[in-house]
Amino acid sequence: NVNKSEEGEYVYLRLNFMTPGQATGKKEDNPFDDPNANFIRAFTYRSTDPLLSEIYKKIIELKKAAAKRETERKEREDLIAQDKLVEMRAGRRPTQRLSDVFVRPGLEGKRVPGELEIHENGLRYHSHRTTQKLDILFSNIKHLFFQPCDNELIVLLHIHLNNPIIHGKKKTKDIQFYREASDVQFDETGNRKRKY
Repeated sequence: NVNKSEEGEYVYLRLNFMTPGQATGKKEDNPFDDPNANFIRAFTYRSTDPLLSEIYKKIIELKKAAAKRETERKEREDLIAQDKLVEMRAGRRPTQRLSDVFVRPGLEGKRVPGELEIHENGLRYHSHRTTQKLDILFSNIKHLFFQPCDNELIVLLHIHLNNPIIHGKKKTKDIQFYREASDVQFDETGNRKRKY
């Protein structure tokens, strides 16, 4: 890690390193066989140059990026590679599809309508505005629930998966496709001018 402190006109930058046998970590985490080996645990720079503050910011950004990459790698470790979707084509587009369908969780955090298509071995959702596609194979579906629009505002298709997939940038086992049942909107504000 790195620490920054200021005293008068000087800026101090202290860099601390992880070394084998350190009191903060377990010995098994950083094994090293040579008992006579020497390590640098920390060193400090002192300067009046404002560039040291910029270096501190860059080191912090680098640590954040490395931690983010590590969490993404750990998240993807238990993913099982899916087979390819076998597309069923009748001319240019599949004949079995639902249009104006939304997906939850949304692609890139946005609520964008798209189309849900059925193919030989699974479902494909693709958005109208982005190039992203979401493929779900029938072999990976554990449960599939359908909620009709009886006394509801949306028609819902909920899919619970056997193995998680990456959707957007996150790992998920539950995906919902829904469509709003009514496009008609009512104004119930009581404003007489709007009603007429």
